[in-house]
Amino acid sequence: MANMSYCRFENTLNDLRDCLQAMREEGLEGIENKSELECAESLAEVARKYIKEYDNAVSDQYARNLGLIPDE
Repeated sequence: MANMSYCRFENTLNDLRDCLQAMREEGLEGIENKSELECAESLAEVARKYIKEYDNAVSDQYARNLGLIPDE
């Protein structure tokens, strides 16, 4: 089930921490089926994209705060 918008990041953070702990403890060897391995690979790609988008949003907000980008 999808997360409700008011708790999307909180719930996802908890799940991501769980995945990170499993990866630290078990590595890829702990992933026992192809579907889960494919999901782990997709999660890594989505995480990279999220970090890029977050960094862009922070940079844009910083520029707006400095008056370099007009508020929309």
